[in-house]
Amino acid sequence: MVRNYMAAACGVVLAAAMAWGEECGGRLLLQDATGICTVGRELYQAHPEPGSAYNVQVFYTGPGVERAEVHSIERISDEPEQPRIRRSPDNGRTWSEFEPLPDMVLREGEYKVYWGPGPRFYDPDAGGVVSIWLRQPYKDNTYINHCFSRFSRDYGRTWSDPKQLRYEDGPQFEPANTLNPEFLKCNRGYFGTNIIRHSSGVLIHCLTSVNVAYENAGGKSYHPWVAADAKDIGSLCMMGKWNPAANVFTADCYRYEVRIKTSDGSDGSDG
Repeated sequence: MVRNYMAAACGVVLAAAMAWGEECGGRLLLQDATGICTVGRELYQAHPEPGSAYNVQVFYTGPGVERAEVHSIERISDEPEQPRIRRSPDNGRTWSEFEPLPDMVLREGEYKVYWGPGPRFYDPDAGGVVSIWLRQPYKDNTYINHCFSRFSRDYGRTWSDPKQLRYEDGPQFEPANTLNPEFLKCNRGYFGTNIIRHSSGVLIHCLTSVNVAYENAGGKSYHPWVAADAKDIGSLCMMGKWNPAANVFTADCYRYEVRIKTSDGSDGSDG
């Protein structure tokens, strides 16, 4: 399933010598030797029931101090259930009530399909937020990844229609025929963790699990999760820039292929 798209981790490393503080009101306190700072650790959200876990994502919605917090529950693998969101206009001092979000895992024929957002970035040229979304049909431990870009002028409250990130010929995405076998073969890709902005204004995002240009003719498996004849074992950079005249992002891609040597010294390609 999608790799914990909403997983959020925060770690603090103090270079100075640390002294354990006392357990106080459910908080475990740490204080550095100088007394400059105190770091607390506490339970933020308990799991709702045995065999389940809470997933929490916190992020700034745009260029200001408004923050959003998305909660979901995991019971099967890392499938998010019951997603909901709340917002803070004052950097976390106060929060709105939670509002439900659309389900992120639906059933389409024989497949379960994950559809949800990943990294986002506020682009000052466009005056809005760009986000990369993942659509992932899966069954029998087979996962098919396609990525799309979406744009929001209200900091993620509403989104534009998805635009597929494409790097090769093949059928376009059709909402009425989402499981077209020919479409599923082409333009595969799994989103990265960030969108960065070049000084030129170009936005850059790296995709992994993209189709390579060569056949894995040697029948070598690169990883236990990857089929021996898999083609979706490459990476590339997608680059886009806001076009104010057309009111859209224009996109291009640059391929960077990684060929991993197998035990016999070959890389499984034709050459």
